[in-house]
Amino acid sequence: MDFPVNRASDAFRLLRIRLLRPPPATIHLPSRGGTFSLELAVGFTDDYGGHADTFSFVKLKLSIIDSKTSHGLANIKVAIDGHPDPSNILLTTDRGPFHQLKITITTMSQPQAYPKKIRFSLALAPPEERSDAVETLGKDSMRMLEVVGEPNQQPLEGWDERRYIFLPVKSGDVELLASPTPGMRKGLQLPPTDKVQTVLRSIHLPDYTDTPVSFTVVERPGLNNSTGSRLWDCAVGISTFLSLHPSALYPPKTQLDMPPNSKRPRLSSSTGVTCLELGAGCALTSLVAASLLQSTDPSSTIIASDIEATHSTTLKENLNANLVHGRKVHPAVLQWGILTADDASDFLAAGDDLRKTKKKSLTILGSDILYDPDTHQLLLDTLLSFFQLEEVVDYQALIAYKPRTEGDQNFFPLAEKAGLVVEKVWAWGEMSVYRLTMSM
Repeated sequence: MDFPVNRASDAFRLLRIRLLRPPPATIHLPSRGGTFSLELAVGFTDDYGGHADTFSFVKLKLSIIDSKTSHGLANIKVAIDGHPDPSNILLTTDRGPFHQLKITITTMSQPQAYPKKIRFSLALAPPEERSDAVETLGKDSMRMLEVVGEPNQQPLEGWDERRYIFLPVKSGDVELLASPTPGMRKGLQLPPTDKVQTVLRSIHLPDYTDTPVSFTVVERPGLNNSTGSRLWDCAVGISTFLSLHPSALYPPKTQLDMPPNSKRPRLSSSTGVTCLELGAGCALTSLVAASLLQSTDPSSTIIASDIEATHSTTLKENLNANLVHGRKVHPAVLQWGILTADDASDFLAAGDDLRKTKKKSLTILGSDILYDPDTHQLLLDTLLSFFQLEEVVDYQALIAYKPRTEGDQNFFPLAEKAGLVVEKVWAWGEMSVYRLTMSM
């Protein structure tokens, strides 16, 4: 299936609201209601973590929400730096790359009236006056806003004449405990006030099923600055592309039966598609693929792979955080390079011996995996090892790319030299999705 490739003229860049100093992991509430304070440090960065200083000021909204329901808390008052309106926090760039917020919280009920765990949520404050700018955006840009959960956010133009959207953030869970009474304090050792180690972002698949699907992306900012511990732009980009074109998950030769007026492609043969994500990190692309295929291809297999350090931390943590969606994604460790046919076949079987001999269509997915030119040959060897398997009857790779480093674009000529057909199938802003297939 062909996809129209017109780079959106209304594209914007994605910035992150970051919790540079997260809240404590535990808060002891006054036994009969009262006031306590804590400090957060907030910043604005790109996906690299580079400070964004292209605005004279930014207005944020702070919410304290129930971890389970995401509802705001009743019987509580919040003040920021002495101001009683947490929905209108004015941050100016002259305060440097981070902004320290002194938060004063007043509770008016006993601790048992509050949930056991809460989260601190920061998002761009809604504009005081409604603009029609969002309504004039094209289909791809509107879908991008929906995917990041900000359908009404208006792109802001910075001093560099580029337009930006801010991705909201939530802290990991903060446990609420009752403070001991004065009579209980003697000899009592309170737990240390460790900081929350995770931050959360929400990604959405709108308008695909009767109930829109949301994913929780778990980031670990302090995990040795690992590239696999954060959400990168191209993961959001390929998620947007797949939500617009779910049939792209099937290789080109695989016959599709598209019922009239249906958004759901259906495989006409018994060959199930296998989706393998390379360098999965937070595994968002795998989760999106699993959700899109859940009701259309029950025989499909989804595998999210990365190196051992990421597989045992961020990758598994994100898959566990999204088990509620019910579709199994298999986590796996994969070192790039030449694989024997037996090793590649065993890997795609995902632990099921019956799948080793089954004919399959294969789609390999990757986002932001070209930033290190030294790994290009290893990546190419990996693709070819899977494409050349006897049981793989149709195949493709979908790679989301954004220029990062000198020479990272050289992967595509390298792939063409090895006999692959490289085709750009989607472009939006700085991001593109390329489809790679074997030449006939």
